[in-house]
Amino acid sequence: MDESPLLRAAATLLFAVDLDGRPIGTHEFRVEARDETVNVRSLATFDVRLLGIRVYRYRHESVETWDDGCLRALSASTDDHGRRTTVVASPSPDGGLRIVTNGATSDARGCIRAFAYWRPEWLAAPTLLNPQTGRLDEARWMGLGDEPLVLADGRSVSSRRWRLRAGGLDIDLWYDGAGDWLQLVSSTADGRRLRYRRQ
Repeated sequence: MDESPLLRAAATLLFAVDLDGRPIGTHEFRVEARDETVNVRSLATFDVRLLGIRVYRYRHESVETWDDGCLRALSASTDDHGRRTTVVASPSPDGGLRIVTNGATSDARGCIRAFAYWRPEWLAAPTLLNPQTGRLDEARWMGLGDEPLVLADGRSVSSRRWRLRAGGLDIDLWYDGAGDWLQLVSSTADGRRLRYRRQ
């Protein structure tokens, strides 16, 4: 896949998120690139309601710093319906990352990458750091070919579909010819369909 234009500029990516076709919130990514350094801020806000009553609440916020294609620092907080997790990663003495998850420390060696959906080339790694759990998930990245995609505004565009198999989930992602991220579809742990659509 060609280099995404997001690596050469500042951009805000806003996705409308639905669960089984019902809107539940948004996920915003602010990506700022300067030379080989990329800074990313991510904010997800989901609320699932049943008969007007909120039955599920999810909040996730993270700040990432990347350098030359490797994750150099991460600060993330997640509230998964009352279950709170904080993950902080910083450079370790051996050149990898020291990861602190709710106070528990682990070290990861080498060039570490995370779930950089906005930068698909970086998803082709054997493991990816999950900013919600602090774990390194085994990962496999595969192309599924070209196909038309209907955007949120009703337009149909050509896209390339990829699949990321990681953390026990299949995550399908669509990108346009320039490498810009357009859509994500995955199943939740209880078998429901989660979809991101670029606004």
